[in-house]
Parts: sequence; C-alpha cells; structure tokens
Amino acid sequence: MVMSSLATVIVLVSLISTSHAVAVINGNFETGDFTGWTTSGTYAIVTPGADPVVPIQQVYEGQYAARIGDTHSVCPGDPLWQSTILQIVTIPPPPESTLSFWYAVGAQGDHAIADASGFVLTVSAGSTIIHQDVNTAYTDPNDAPGWTWLPSDDAYYPWTLVTVDLSAYAGQQLTINFTVHDCTQSAHAAWGYLDDIRVSQNPTAPAPANPVAGVVAPVDKLGLLAPWAVVAVAVTGVIVTIMAKKRL
Repeated sequence: MVMSSLATVIVLVSLISTSHAVAVINGNFETGDFTGWTTSGTYAIVTPGADPVVPIQQVYEGQYAARIGDTHSVCPGDPLWQSTILQIVTIPPPPESTLSFWYAVGAQGDHAIADASGFVLTVSAGSTIIHQDVNTAYTDPNDAPGWTWLPSDDAYYPWTLVTVDLSAYAGQQLTINFTVHDCTQSAHAAWGYLDDIRVSQNPTAPAPANPVAGVVAPVDKLGLLAPWAVVAVAVTGVIVTIMAKKRL
C-alpha cells in the first residue's frame, strides 16, 4: 500500500544583504515614473502591450518600461527632434561594474546611414565620451543587421541585451545617456523602449516564462525536496513556501 503525507518546506530566498548601493536608480522604471532620470524631448512610461506601429512589445519585463521618442517626426533643430533620458552613476568596483540594459526600437524611412533615424547610447566622463553605440535604421539591410523592414516602410529592432564593461572607471561618476532621434530630413521618426538598466556583476537574463518554476527548480536540483513531490508553491516577499507530498 502506498501512503503519503503532506509537509510544508520553507525556503528563504535573497536574505543576504549587499554592501553597496544600487548604482542605477529606477533602472527598471517600476516606480511608474522617471524617478532618478533627467529627461528631454518626448518620453513616456509604458505598460505591457503591443507597439501601435511595429510588432514589438512595449515592456521587456515587469509592469513598466520607458519609451523615448514617438511616431511624429519633426525637423532637425526642433527641441523634439531627439529625445533623451540620462543618469549620472557612480561605477562600483569589479565585478559589479558591467552596464547592461534591454532595448528595442521602431523607426520609419528609407535613408542612407548619415540621414537615418535611430538609437544612440553614450557613456561619458564629464565632456569626454568613453563609449558610444549607434544603431540606425538605414536602407541596406546588409549594412543594418538585426532590423526588420515592413511593407509600410517602417522598421523595427527587437528587444536586445547590451553589455558594456565599465570596470576601468570604478569609483568614477559617469553619465549614461540614451537618445532616439528622427531622420535628418524631418520626414521619418524613431522611438525606442528601454528596460532593466543596471550596473552589476551579471548581465540581465531573459525573464522566465514561469517565475515560480524558476525559483523552485534550483531548490529541487539541490536535493532538498527528495523524495518529496512539489504540489503547491506560494511566494511571499523573500519567503518561498513549498507544499510537498512524500511518497512512503
């Protein structure tokens, strides 16, 4: 005869405190606003849902993300021609000194690279640029890898993880600047989404499809539940309560 009994296993998660402050304030925008950021141009906090023009999601993970720029193009020189969010960050010592973030871009137009709309990351120490990435939606797909062009002449760049090693600047204050700009001929717009911006040891991993399973699986691999079978899980703050059935 097979007998069974129920038990509750309580696992404490993330109770180890860290000795340093978070380098990037509100990097995941989960405050629902731009706390910690300096903004200019056109910008908004967005919630989960599809972009209205191109087939990308507005939020990478969580409940909020930042959008800079919009689908309305203006002439160069107009204050809204480019949109920016930036933050001054003190870089922690290694190994906690890697900048990582997720971004996606939508754009319009058909231009050579010098005129195209796009996305720019700039990291600077004072007036000195120490790192810059430029990703523009220009005409030749062979020269603009990663972009997908639609019959409407709109284009998009899907959610992508970027990492930048800033360990050489540990202890220094750096400005991290994200900018989206329209094309130079004023007819085509660009807009970008940003999420999970951080300076830390490990780049941000993709959000698990099932966060609860993502917590339970590593515990089970350690053998803490054997020979128990998990039948229910509850997550409260940093405490994970696992209901398990033991086969006797």
